[in-house]
Amino acid sequence: FEFCSASDAMAAVGMDRVRQYEFLDEATAAATAAAAPPPVMGGVAMTIAFGDELGPAIAVDPPGVRAARMQEEVQRRRSSTTPPPPPTLVQPASADIPSGRSPVTTVLSVRPMWSQEESSAGSANDRGELEYQCLSWGPKEVVLHTEATGLGGRPLASIATKRCAADAVYGPEDDQLPQAVAAALVSDCTSPGSESSEVAPVLCEAGAVAVMYGQTGSGKTHTAKRIQHDLVVEVFRRPGVGAVRLAYWELQAGGAVDLLDGRREVRLRDRAGRVTADARTEVAATADELQALVNIGVEHRSLRETQVHDQSSRSHALCVFEVLSASDASVPVFRVVVLDLAGAERGVETHHHDRDALAETRFINSSLSVLQTCVRCLRVGKRVPYRDSKLTMVLRDVLEGTSRVVWVSHLSPMASSAQHTRQTMQFVRSLREVSRAVPGKRPPIRWNRSEVQDWVKRLEDGKYAHLARWMEWADGATIKHEWRIDFVQRLAASGVAEDEAGFVFDAFHELLKAK
Repeated sequence: FEFCSASDAMAAVGMDRVRQYEFLDEATAAATAAAAPPPVMGGVAMTIAFGDELGPAIAVDPPGVRAARMQEEVQRRRSSTTPPPPPTLVQPASADIPSGRSPVTTVLSVRPMWSQEESSAGSANDRGELEYQCLSWGPKEVVLHTEATGLGGRPLASIATKRCAADAVYGPEDDQLPQAVAAALVSDCTSPGSESSEVAPVLCEAGAVAVMYGQTGSGKTHTAKRIQHDLVVEVFRRPGVGAVRLAYWELQAGGAVDLLDGRREVRLRDRAGRVTADARTEVAATADELQALVNIGVEHRSLRETQVHDQSSRSHALCVFEVLSASDASVPVFRVVVLDLAGAERGVETHHHDRDALAETRFINSSLSVLQTCVRCLRVGKRVPYRDSKLTMVLRDVLEGTSRVVWVSHLSPMASSAQHTRQTMQFVRSLREVSRAVPGKRPPIRWNRSEVQDWVKRLEDGKYAHLARWMEWADGATIKHEWRIDFVQRLAASGVAEDEAGFVFDAFHELLKAK
């Protein structure tokens, strides 16, 4: 069969498209027309033809009728469930936290409907997509309700559901998410045993990170701004805090720019496989001074109008708080990072983009795609392609579990965003599987850098513990795929004896064979 633009047939049945079936002989066409099924959902008129003659058309429900029916059914399902209690942002249970790595707390946030979405609910947009509120949620789960489809994408008179679990779920009415995230980040960094007299000079090497993830227009930047505001308050509430050193920069298609220095282009530096920027830092001694600096960075963010939102962030922004000790202002105590990832766009949402906007979209979609690939590789134990994107090189410590992470995934409530929502839910499931993986039950190829260093420190009763500091770059997959001569030469360049480096390499590969 094929789609054709028979205007007279479309006018007769009031449809946007016609599906036409052509047969070689008139008898077969007549028999098929007589046996045609009753009207079905789908918004597609089907005609049966022989030569130039059209057979009877099958009338079907238009998209608007289907959207109204879906809206009514989803509302009925939502009203039949008990309203969820207020969410609480807690860490995963200690039994779920693997030794040797920090957990990832996954949070799902459903944004409120916009006024134009409320007015269009139960109809179809100009692209023929159904518009209805398609999400329901509980304290630990979000459910996506979409129109079920049959063979060839034909809509069916039923609803398909897809579920996604998380450590906490915040709905549109729950406005405590930013405060809860800010309190959790600072609490984690200042809890017993987590304070450090020294912070490594690369992003996320110590401390806590909040990551905003989701499609464009889902509320990521709005949440990030509120978390930054609440962090300013939370940090200066802690005893022993003298000042805060702030850096604010963004990663975009052309490189990196400093948001505290008038969008000056800055150089990205690769330090042992991790990327940071030579961005300007400012020190604030009070909460008011720190908030003023954050506001300067927010004002310089890269924004652009998209088909989804009129003020959409088109870059990955990193706001880095380094808390300094009251007794010695030159000593960092801990670090907190708020990372606002730009949202992906579908092809149908980029038709009106100019050349610069298309370049931004390609960069964002590509970097987010590599991020998803890295999470999948971590889940199945394959070599992780961090170097395929600057974003994943920045996020390496986050993904490997050496930082305390609160990952906030944002969801849009409308069915026209269901494809983005489904992908976000799949990503959250993969992230939770990586976070809950137990090192003792995993093959060495899946060890992260922290686990490799712990193994080196225990090797031969600590005989090779001094090598751990020179192997900060090595995870299990890297050593597995490294040539022995390259591994030895890399350590030898740091002053390690070649026989010691060779012994560690051989011991690891013997461990791989044993597993």
